[in-house]
Amino acid sequence: MSSPTAKSVVIVTLILAVAIWLHLPSLGAGLAADDFLNRAMLDGRYPVPRSPLDLYAFLHRPGELAPMMDGGVVPWWSHPDLKLSLLRPLSSALLWFDQRVLDLSPRGQHVHSLLWAGALIGSYFLLARRLVTEGAALIATAILAFDSSLVAPIAWICNRTALVSATFGALGLWAYLRFRQDRWRPGAWLSPLSFALALAGGEYALCALGYVLAHELSGHGEPLRARLRGLALAVVPAAIYLGAHVAMGYGAKGSVVYIGPFDAPLHFALEALLRVPSMIATEFVLEPGEEVYAKLLARSPRAFLSLIPAAVVLLLAVGTWRRSDADGRRRLATAGLGMLMAMLPLVGTVPSVRLLLIASFGGSALLGAVIWDTGVRLVEQRDLRAWLRVLPTAALAVWHLGHAPRLTRDYTHYWQKIVGGIRAKHLAAEIDDNKVADQELVLVNATGDLAALLYPPWVRNHHGAPMPKRWRVLGIARSPQRAIRVADDTLELVVLSGHMFEDPTSQLFRAPSRPFRAGDRVTLPGLEITVLEVDGWAPRRVRYRFDSSLDDPNRVFLLMEFGRMRRGFMPKVGEEFVVMPAG
Repeated sequence: MSSPTAKSVVIVTLILAVAIWLHLPSLGAGLAADDFLNRAMLDGRYPVPRSPLDLYAFLHRPGELAPMMDGGVVPWWSHPDLKLSLLRPLSSALLWFDQRVLDLSPRGQHVHSLLWAGALIGSYFLLARRLVTEGAALIATAILAFDSSLVAPIAWICNRTALVSATFGALGLWAYLRFRQDRWRPGAWLSPLSFALALAGGEYALCALGYVLAHELSGHGEPLRARLRGLALAVVPAAIYLGAHVAMGYGAKGSVVYIGPFDAPLHFALEALLRVPSMIATEFVLEPGEEVYAKLLARSPRAFLSLIPAAVVLLLAVGTWRRSDADGRRRLATAGLGMLMAMLPLVGTVPSVRLLLIASFGGSALLGAVIWDTGVRLVEQRDLRAWLRVLPTAALAVWHLGHAPRLTRDYTHYWQKIVGGIRAKHLAAEIDDNKVADQELVLVNATGDLAALLYPPWVRNHHGAPMPKRWRVLGIARSPQRAIRVADDTLELVVLSGHMFEDPTSQLFRAPSRPFRAGDRVTLPGLEITVLEVDGWAPRRVRYRFDSSLDDPNRVFLLMEFGRMRRGFMPKVGEEFVVMPAG
């Protein structure tokens, strides 16, 4: 295949300019969520030390649980074997480089992420030309560049890892296909090198293996030795990465955040039947995967309203595949089958658009091929069958090249508004910064999101406030609770309906497979927690005994009301009050 024409380079440059404009609001998004923890690690304020290559190891070793609980990074109900640790040395090093070498502000870090997005768009165009014709590749590049899957990786500094993995993943696949299609000898070393860098960026790169496997499976009549050699270009770096991942103790354990295919194969397979269609709907129809998944779980007929258009797109792609020659069919099979295989590593977690960048390589190529093929067919044939394809294909083009950019721009503004609102609420909390360094802050009822559960002290500290002596969260409940002061130093919380951890956020730290039992105790410095009653797997009534009076001036109780933390005052011994769900 020849080099890109000057016209194509100009078009890709224009696509890149539009993409940058779409994401300009992200430059003012500031820090969010785990960004504050990454900064704390680099500044030496995290409860356990972290090296510059290990900034995504939030909870890595069993012995770290106690100091992490005491430091308020994980709550008291965390699974005893909880592990939330990701092997992303390159992405981690880039965060260190931002702060320690370049001393970048959050805005500067977002510019850095935007540069990675530009590199991804350029790399993807090279890859797309290996999957479809040049005209279709330009359309595919625009579809990928305008997609909202880029919003979180640009607007959320911690999530830049997705851009790093996807950029090197695209380069690795491009070099691999050049090696396999044209026998381009540099691809034999450039491909595995790029795959290795992609994996060093993050585990997202494992999705790229789907395209390599799809290409080798679709190569009819090729010698087995040639196929195995092609597979080795990606499989060997992946095997080294996975081996290091296991040997060095990385991974997720004790949480509902991830379902392992080897830990629970039947559960994984059943979830694939729901989550893969949800991701396909996101890819082709721009429907949020989380919403489609929730509808499928509820067996809602509305779920099929999203799946039907996705099925139409697949039928159009089959038509394009049938019109292609043998080489074109193999390329389209690599894109389509590769997209499906790229989604399989994502089955372990709830579908989300921000996870689909590499799966979008194939999806965007299929969409570009369908739109281009329909136009060519209409020009060449102008028969009834060609006209019948025009209506759904035109709708597809308008949806992805017209509606998608608007959706992305709106999403960037929404992200900035939400993140800014969360910061403002934390900064407006009724906390005395002149005294907080000597105080234990106790949040009685956290909201059902990590923003209020973990990050308030880190957000306030980043904006100049001292860190509190301790940060405690007593629980999360969706229904009202009775708070009873049973002794001078003891408070009990009773959930009036259901149990304390019905909200999925709370289950990030403890899966229902490790249930609580009445009498279970958790001891932290200055606090003993006893589960008195359970409802199902989780506590319904919990006793909190502190090491001094609840009226101790160095202990401040906080209540979440209308999204804002206000100071709460404890009743007399024997009295009680109602704690409403945070909102």
